[in-house]
Amino acid sequence: MFCPQCGKQVSETDRYCGSCGSSLHPQAKPSIGGQRKSIPAAWVEDKTKLLKERLPKDVQESPFYPDDLFYLQYYADPLAALHYKAQVIFSLLKIQPRGCVIDFCEEKEFRGYFSADTAGVYTTFRDEDGQEKELILINSKHKDNTFEVGAILAHEMMHLYLSRLNLRVQETQENELLTDLATINTGLSILILNGMSYSSAWWLTIIMAVFGWFYWSSEELAFGYFKPGEYGRHAVSYFNDKRIQVEDIIGYLTPASRHFVPHRPSVKGRASTPFIQLLEKRHRRSNVIKGGIAAAVLIPVLAWVTVSVKKDHDLEEQIKGCKAEVLLLGTKIDGDTTKLKHLDEELTKYRDSEDVERYNSLVDPYNSLLKEVKAEIPQYEAKRAVCNGLIDQHNKQK
Repeated sequence: MFCPQCGKQVSETDRYCGSCGSSLHPQAKPSIGGQRKSIPAAWVEDKTKLLKERLPKDVQESPFYPDDLFYLQYYADPLAALHYKAQVIFSLLKIQPRGCVIDFCEEKEFRGYFSADTAGVYTTFRDEDGQEKELILINSKHKDNTFEVGAILAHEMMHLYLSRLNLRVQETQENELLTDLATINTGLSILILNGMSYSSAWWLTIIMAVFGWFYWSSEELAFGYFKPGEYGRHAVSYFNDKRIQVEDIIGYLTPASRHFVPHRPSVKGRASTPFIQLLEKRHRRSNVIKGGIAAAVLIPVLAWVTVSVKKDHDLEEQIKGCKAEVLLLGTKIDGDTTKLKHLDEELTKYRDSEDVERYNSLVDPYNSLLKEVKAEIPQYEAKRAVCNGLIDQHNKQK
């Protein structure tokens, strides 16, 4: 590994750099975006009250509305832009850098500071003269996203700010949560929110829908210990306290980050920046394309499903009617067979008693009914065959 201060190669077992004497293994810090649980409202209320009492009143006075320069000039020179962002935040917090070192770093080079999912870290070290210095490192995997860098930097600089105020709690996770609340109460929540994003596997949902399966998957990216939606609600509470409406801030949030701020879909921002407006246009264009793709895939599928359902319904109605006809024919055959049996018994009785007149009177009705029963049986069997064929067809479609 390498020393974060002078860049000299050192052993992973060394505690201090042999060249500059700086600490190589600062106190372990959980990764930003790590353990997120629902935080009790009473805890939030208590810590917010503490921050309002301890933070300078002028720093709490108003939120920061980042302009295009804060984000766009980043792409020309990321490191210079990182330092510009830091200087802006130092100015907002009304403090001086005091030689604070702020830089990007690769995870593999500074394993003492980073784990795989750590976004940033704040710590201190001693320089060659033994003077304590402050250090903020941003994981280089976020280097290409100006919004993520802005959010991570704001969070880590808040650690620096609270450290200078000697304002912290003992439990590590609670201290991270306190830091999140401090970014809100110092007016930096727009920076944090713009680092958050929301994405869904809409294309996979469409593909699954084609095969008749429901699927929905989404992913949230946030830097802090509050759930993104919780952070958004606490930020809105700060704005409400300052008599600032959602319409006043929504125009400064990226389309992806607005998902976490409670607001009506119809709400329009009263002010914005050209860069955010450009992102909105791209977002709308993307939604139109997604909608077109979804329509192109789902409309034929829905049409096929509709036709299939109608055919299935028609087939079920045919089966129902066919079963009714079979039942009627079967009932009539049973009735006629019973009558035929009764006539046969009467004929036998009159023949045995040699009652010729009554016997002859029943011969024609008996023969006629027998002929009718013989005709009904093939009809019944034919109708049953038709009905069974319809049922087989229905089962195959299922």
